[in-house]
Amino acid sequence: CEGPSRQLPRSGVDQHQAQEHRQMGLVKIQVTTKTNKLLCAILADKVWRTVDVKEGVESQTGITVVEQRLYVDGAEIANKERLCSVFPDNDQENVQMTLIRRPR
Repeated sequence: CEGPSRQLPRSGVDQHQAQEHRQMGLVKIQVTTKTNKLLCAILADKVWRTVDVKEGVESQTGITVVEQRLYVDGAEIANKERLCSVFPDNDQENVQMTLIRRPR
């Protein structure tokens, strides 16, 4: 579960790294509130870190990265955590994260 954060393979990337990237795949993250209200959806690469998802949420909702706390199954996910660790099942294409906003 390694790879560059937020960077997709380019033409200068070696074949092995590009193949690993394809195997990781993409995941659609539905970001909801505690009351299950949909805030936004993020299409993310599984090598992204949680902070990359938070940046996507900020661009779609205006909620700053610092204000966001993201949870999966009741557990807060650390900013450094890679999505492939949070969602290890390679068949998962649609997942949900709950956003709880920190006070400003």
